[in-house]
Order: sequence, then structure tokens, then C-alpha cells
Amino acid sequence: MERKTFNVIKYNYFFKCQVTMSREYMIDGENIVGKCGIYKLFNENKEMVYIGKSTTDLFKRIIGSSYERKNAIYYSYAITRTKSDVGIYEMYYIGNLKPLTNKDGKFEDYPTMILEELIFSEIRPLYRKATDEEVERVDRLMKKPRGGR
Repeated sequence: MERKTFNVIKYNYFFKCQVTMSREYMIDGENIVGKCGIYKLFNENKEMVYIGKSTTDLFKRIIGSSYERKNAIYYSYAITRTKSDVGIYEMYYIGNLKPLTNKDGKFEDYPTMILEELIFSEIRPLYRKATDEEVERVDRLMKKPRGGR
């Protein structure tokens, strides 16, 4: 019996090939599914391109946000204590760090208040090159008729 796994395959413009979630991201997923927090996305030079938040599921939000930013291939995250903290910290970090693609909260000045720093994970790869077998398996699943076995 084939083991069912959640596996996303997409074309990555930096790698110029089909990619899937990295081993590191899948391991982190066990700790961040269903958690609220702040995440940072980075490009191939590990320059911060985006800061985002999730009040429900960091795992899904990070991967979803990376689809919107084709150059995001690395990530880092911090879990917050409450959902209320999420919005405050997101604006705080955007205001201080000024990531390349954030628009909301990115002003020419800096916040005057100081918050307790969150502990972010180290910067890790979000994707890895998908194997031919993984691409073929996903292609087969995508061609399977809905409701059929």
C-alpha cells in the first residue's frame, strides 16, 4: 500500500526545475502546523524579501506566501504566544527591517517603541529539486478522475 503524503510540486524560476518542499521544511512542519507566528522569506542571496504572519497555521501560510513571491526560496519563523501578538510583531518587524516586497507598514521612518525580540529559527531552504519519480507520481494523481479510485 502506497503511503499518502502531502507533497507540493511546482516550477521554481530560480532553480529552473520542478521543486518540492525541503526536508527541513517538512521537519519544521511538525512544530508549526496549527501555530500562529511571524515568518520571513528570503531570496537566493538570503536577502529578506517578505515578512508575513499567520494566526492559524504557519506551515500552510509560509508555503502559500512563497508561491506569491517566486524568488522566495529560504524561510525563517518565530512562534508567538498569542494571536494578538502576531499583528503587532508583523508591523514591528516590517517597520524595522523594511523587506523588499512588503508594502503595508513600510514607512520611511522607524518605530520608536521597542518590543521583546522573538526567537526566529535559522534560515533554512524551503524547496529542493523534485525527483523524476515525485513529479510522475503527482502527475498521475492530478490526472486521476475526481471521485474515482
